[in-house]
Amino acid sequence: MLCDGQPLFFPLTAPVPPQVFNIKPLQVLALWNSPIREISNAIHSLKSLKKFTVSFNLLSHVTSGLFLLEDL
Repeated sequence: MLCDGQPLFFPLTAPVPPQVFNIKPLQVLALWNSPIREISNAIHSLKSLKKFTVSFNLLSHVTSGLFLLEDL
């Protein structure tokens, strides 16, 4: 993950920690190769998000909040 150009790394578990959705300047969210089964609709609060990677995980659907992100 990147926040203001700085990498932000931590072990990711399922579900995505709700604190992630409070990082307003977050621009890149990479959740690949993780046990995540769902993404909270709170993702719509990440207005600065420009890149979202969710390959190689256990997602079964995409939340509608994702479609509210204009810069994605």
